[in-house]
Amino acid sequence: FLHHGINSITEMFMMDRMAGGDARDSKWTFEKVEQMKQEAAWRNLSGTYSKWATNSVLDGLATMDLAGKRVLVIGSHNPWVEACALHVGAAEVHTLEYGQIYSEHPQI
Repeated sequence: FLHHGINSITEMFMMDRMAGGDARDSKWTFEKVEQMKQEAAWRNLSGTYSKWATNSVLDGLATMDLAGKRVLVIGSHNPWVEACALHVGAAEVHTLEYGQIYSEHPQI
C-alpha cells in the first residue's frame, strides 16, 4: 500500500472533540432536512464536501431501488446523505453516529 515506496507511513492522532458528545450540527430540524431535500432535487446541495461530491452520491443512490426502504447512514454530522436518500424515495433513514443527534424529522 506504499505504492512502491512513493508514499510513507507517518503517525497521526486526532482527538475528536465530539466523541461521546453532540455532533457538530446536532439539531436536525424538519425545515432544514426538507430544504436539503429540495436542494438535492435541484442538484444544488453542497453537503459536507462539494456539490460535485453530493451529486455523485445522489447519482449512486438513484441507481438503487430505495423506494419505501430503510437506509442506514454510518457517520454523519450533517444530514446531507440522509436528505439525498429521502429525496430518492427512502421511507426511513437511520443514522449511526457517536455524537448525539436530535432529529425533528419524522423519517430520520
